[in-house]
Amino acid sequence: MVVRQQRRRRLGTVAQCTGLMLLFLGASGWAQKIPAIELPPSYTLEILHPTVSQKGSVVSVSGSVRRSNPWAKMAWGYLELSLLDKQGSVIKKVPVDYFPKALNRTYHTANEPVASFGANVDVGNQVVTAVWIVYHD
Repeated sequence: MVVRQQRRRRLGTVAQCTGLMLLFLGASGWAQKIPAIELPPSYTLEILHPTVSQKGSVVSVSGSVRRSNPWAKMAWGYLELSLLDKQGSVIKKVPVDYFPKALNRTYHTANEPVASFGANVDVGNQVVTAVWIVYHD
């Protein structure tokens, strides 16, 4: 009797563990994966705290920028967002401005001026796996 009960408990535990494992594996396919962010270096602007999310067919990208050093030239260019699929091919390229455009340094304070940017891009039914954010003059 005792051996039979132990065997039932063991089978019940194995069944529960297997069920939980299958549940987690199935749920991971439905979970939204956050696209990777790639930031090539720039001598003019530094991109701070970029965030990317995809909900359905819309990819939202936001963040902030500042001059890479106080003596860098004034950055009057724009940012270009390149949305890539899992093969690495470009889905869409979008130019994005940041605001305020003039990042003037006040020499009497230790604070660096910061500008923000953001964009919502419709990609249809494609899944974005990586986002490149590049500054262009």
